[in-house]
Amino acid sequence: MTSTVATERQPLLAKNQSTHSGTGTRTPLEEHHRDQDQSEDSQSIPLDEASRLAPLQALPWYRRPSVAWLLPFILLLAVVMGISQAPQEQLIVRIICKEHFRDKDTLWLQDSITHVSSLNGTSSRDNYYDDPCNTSDVQAYAALVMSRVRSLKYITGMFTIGYITSLSDRYGRKALIYITLIPTMLTQALIVYMAHPSTKLGVSILYADAVFTGVLGAGLLLEPSLNAYIVDCTSQEGRSLSMGYVMVALAVGLIAGPMLGEYLIKLTGDMTTAVMISIAIQCILILYAIVLPESLPKSIQLHNADVAAQTGGVKPATETSILIKAKNGIRAILDPLLLFLPGKIDTSSDVNVVPARYTLITLIAAYGFLQFASNGITIILIPYTNLVFHWTTLEDNIYYSLSGAASFIVYVGIFPVLKKMYKILIEKESPEVVHTSIYSPPYVGHNEISQLPDVGMSNIDVETLEDILHPPSSNADAAARSRSVQNDLSFFIFGSTMYLIGHAIVPLVETEAAVLVACCIRALASVALPSFMSLFTSYVPVHQTGKALGGICLLDTITMTVSSLLYGWVFSKSSVAMPSAVFLVSAAFASLSLLAGLIIWSTYKRKEARN
Repeated sequence: MTSTVATERQPLLAKNQSTHSGTGTRTPLEEHHRDQDQSEDSQSIPLDEASRLAPLQALPWYRRPSVAWLLPFILLLAVVMGISQAPQEQLIVRIICKEHFRDKDTLWLQDSITHVSSLNGTSSRDNYYDDPCNTSDVQAYAALVMSRVRSLKYITGMFTIGYITSLSDRYGRKALIYITLIPTMLTQALIVYMAHPSTKLGVSILYADAVFTGVLGAGLLLEPSLNAYIVDCTSQEGRSLSMGYVMVALAVGLIAGPMLGEYLIKLTGDMTTAVMISIAIQCILILYAIVLPESLPKSIQLHNADVAAQTGGVKPATETSILIKAKNGIRAILDPLLLFLPGKIDTSSDVNVVPARYTLITLIAAYGFLQFASNGITIILIPYTNLVFHWTTLEDNIYYSLSGAASFIVYVGIFPVLKKMYKILIEKESPEVVHTSIYSPPYVGHNEISQLPDVGMSNIDVETLEDILHPPSSNADAAARSRSVQNDLSFFIFGSTMYLIGHAIVPLVETEAAVLVACCIRALASVALPSFMSLFTSYVPVHQTGKALGGICLLDTITMTVSSLLYGWVFSKSSVAMPSAVFLVSAAFASLSLLAGLIIWSTYKRKEARN
């Protein structure tokens, strides 16, 4: 996901190098001129967004990366998810159940471990109480094992995800697609084999597979790779809309996938059939990825590799102790997350909006709380609905199809209408923003200009120096960027509010209808995710996009690890008295996300008032 362009971008981190080398001490302005003189001797790299996108737009259609190329891939990917999600989860529950009864004489386990209760799949609920797996003890045990397997996968992935995603800045985005799809296919093939009645493999193999999958990115590399692809080939202004198109394709696939999966189960009476079809479609996805145009040109890949080599630093030869090596190893693992700390984002001219000092880390916290709430429910949904409502793959697929249909309606109808209403009711009533600079005075960024020695320039303050180093944007550009930030932030807050309502409604009215209504509310709440990604990528320069999205992926891994353990434990303890307690936990985390979003909004409005 590889095409070349005639021009390259200027090494963007060049001006971050120390200014104390050489003879004498230079002022920040002199250092800037020296960097400019040096850059003129090197090959030119386009810094601004228009210059970066122009060479890509000049490519022929079959080599030009675009969201249009990505949509068929995402559609098929969503179909795969829809086909396999419910039967794969049910098969894992059955594998765990088989382990639970391994030392007991249960003939049912020998005969129908992979089969639904009837060939047409419509009367499986009638035999619910005859199924030894559908007891509170077994479902609680299954929730614990599944949460531990996921946690092990994500913990292992923490050691590799940051490094692998950072490589996408140097080797292209498509590499992450291959690293995700191939292990996923192998895992599904393993589950099909283990679910067979004659297979003696136990739960320990699931743990081993979790380690293997975790080393290769824990199956979490597709999202950052696809997000980076969109960032590479779209402008900041149109990015939210492009991500909306992606959500529509995702929703359509999630509607069709579960329906196709349920049809296959009814046709064959075997849940493994749907999983095997999922494997076949993933083979098609790999072939499609081969012809998919790479969004990161080869010249920029080479440039990013040079920048990484120059800024990586050389460790002193004396750092050989085990303690120092361990410290450096942990730092390397967490390096993508450290990018979100104040002063770590490079404020070069290919960043659209420079955030205030603590805005980025607060935004990341808001996103983390939201993911924690969503991931936790995903982990225990199958055990919860099995226990409380006696659901089977039929009801599971209805639920997932409803989720996809609701998402489709949201992104085709409701979200665009809300966007238009926002422009009519909010933006027209807001005073025109006339910022002369998009740079926040208190935040200087990675260059740390305010800390540099100032010889003969004592009358120039940091804000003026920022305007010298980065020419002010036009009033129209600044106003457009301000509106874009407020728009994305408003819909993120709206989505967090809907997530809070969608999770709180289930324990208040614990019925199947409440679960389905909550599913639709959470589909509406999902508008927070493209809004977050659009807002987040406007704060990150293009040459740090892969690393930044790797940080998001690492954060997802951490939240999934902790939420898997927490929700599995909560469900195992409350499965008898109050199984829906897990939804209250999600509502609490959604409220924290809402609070963080409101803090960002308040900070942004205060900054805007000062300017």
